[in-house]
Amino acid sequence: MSRFSPVRGVGLTLCALLAGLLLSSCSTPPADRPIDSMYVRLEQSGASLDPLSALGLINAYRGKKGLPPLQLDPELMKAAEGSAGKAAAEDRSTFGEMPQLPASGGRSAHIKLSAGYLTLAEAFSGWRDVPLYDRAMLSPQARFLGIAAIRAPNAKYRVYWALATDG
Repeated sequence: MSRFSPVRGVGLTLCALLAGLLLSSCSTPPADRPIDSMYVRLEQSGASLDPLSALGLINAYRGKKGLPPLQLDPELMKAAEGSAGKAAAEDRSTFGEMPQLPASGGRSAHIKLSAGYLTLAEAFSGWRDVPLYDRAMLSPQARFLGIAAIRAPNAKYRVYWALATDG
């Protein structure tokens, strides 16, 4: 005698189908739903970095470590953009630290360059894993931030990044 009940089998099949439908509806965002700015692919034409999203992400990270939030600084934004633009124009890997540059108010700016991250999420994740960048994001002395991502579609790395802090 079989222990399989036709009614129970149908019920299990319906539950499995319903679960599959629910999961598939969650995996694909609607076409009219905007992509979170952390995941915008910056190598694509017309895409650009949202500095406020970058600042929010870094400040959330700092907050979890008990550090005060940073503020965007126009001078540091210019310095970051110029440095990332130069690296993109030279089409070279830019890993590492650039010399300190003068910034507003007599401060000096520390600029970290990187290349090849295509989204803010990728850049942030990569920076957390590299002690040099992680120290820059978590510097207790830092109060201001500049950040830039420069698109260079014909360059090897396609997107060049600069992270500038004042401490």
